[in-house]
Amino acid sequence: LSSLESDLHQVIKANDDLTREHHQFFLYQMLRALKFMHTADVYHRDLKPKNILANANCKLKVCDFGLARVSFNDTPTTVF
Repeated sequence: LSSLESDLHQVIKANDDLTREHHQFFLYQMLRALKFMHTADVYHRDLKPKNILANANCKLKVCDFGLARVSFNDTPTTVF
């Protein structure tokens, strides 16, 4: 189990010196996490910076799946 010191909200709020590469790395990790969850038909439904944990190496993990739901059918729940 890795040591997660903070959440993404605190990281963004406390660090004015985050580079473009940091933002790209955060976005890349979030997109991979979303793809993984949605491939497993899990929908988080409360994704926000406070529900994303971060460690000193800028590695992110999604947490707080209390509102998450699993889809048991092949039809989308929302039409855009």
